Amino acid sequence: MVIDYLGGLFSSDLGMDLGTANCLIYVKDKGIVLREPSVVAVERETGEVKAVGTKAKQMLGRTPANIVAVRPMKNGVIADFEVTQEMIRYFIRKVHSRSSLLRPRIVIGIPSDITGVEVYYAGGGGGGGFDYGGIILNGGIGGGGNGARNVT
Repeated sequence: MVIDYLGGLFSSDLGMDLGTANCLIYVKDKGIVLREPSVVAVERETGEVKAVGTKAKQMLGRTPANIVAVRPMKNGVIADFEVTQEMIRYFIRKVHSRSSLLRPRIVIGIPSDITGVEVYYAGGGGGGGFDYGGIILNGGIGGGGNGARNVT
């Protein structure tokens, strides 16, 4: 507990809003540092991620036949678990400097009607090798709801 506290003094604190249309990342003392569309371009045969965010949105309707641009979040629900993990991982790496020895502390806001399985995948479960621990907050918690889930 003391180590976590001391580590928190030197690590980045990130807040992520995992939305259907856009993802936002807030960094403590810096404000919102990332606002990008929740879109991922994926190769059909291999499932390899080709682009994420703004670059992937620019590909919507313009991709070759072997690449499809998808929205992994649909109607407030995670439609594609693996692609959502890759999107989260990409956005965190984009804002977090790797020069830091400490992992960032992360809070991820998700829609309030998300299932336990979706929370598991959003938090990096499912064998995705997601190396950031954090807390998942249901969408209603900011409005006085209850539902924080620790996924460290």
